[in-house]
Amino acid sequence: MRITASNLLDFYRQLLHREGLSLKYDLCNRWPPSLIDDIIFHFTRTIKHSRLRGMFCPILTKTSNQSAGNKICNFFIPRISKDLSRFRIIACDGPGYPDKTLIRISDGLRIPLEVKATKEWNHSDTNRRVLTSASNKLRENFTWPFYHLLIHLVYSLKNQRSEIKCIRLDFLEPTTLVQIRLEASVNHQSLSKGNHTSRSFGL
Repeated sequence: MRITASNLLDFYRQLLHREGLSLKYDLCNRWPPSLIDDIIFHFTRTIKHSRLRGMFCPILTKTSNQSAGNKICNFFIPRISKDLSRFRIIACDGPGYPDKTLIRISDGLRIPLEVKATKEWNHSDTNRRVLTSASNKLRENFTWPFYHLLIHLVYSLKNQRSEIKCIRLDFLEPTTLVQIRLEASVNHQSLSKGNHTSRSFGL
């Protein structure tokens, strides 16, 4: 089955069908406005009063953009989480989506959170930011309703030091437009067991 969805809700519905799953609930729900306001309020207050302004993350010369982005996320996210009063951010272990979990401390609400780092925010930029593929990690770590949060850390890089210039929050809705690209991948295990010819040449 080919997934042809153009929004996040249709993607998840078609994805579950492709995975042979039938659930009584959707994996993407509309955000309650009060929850959005609560998150924005506490992030705004944290950023205003925290020590994030002027804090630098060292980046080695010739570091790839992807590696630099990972270093920046790993450097700043724990510091943001430490200063949040009603929320905290923890790792969501295992491969796949999401990377992180945003937890509301008062009731333990768990929100799937993906964090990206980018050198600039360009409204006309069409470079892909992969969000999600398989549903297993989402289903195993979260319960209905599913609210999806995407954070971009917009940074500058100078003299091997990165500085966060902006933190953008996107509260993804069922109607959020997405681009779908089906992909195939292999790993050492699948190649070792694969029904094909292979040769190794030692040097």
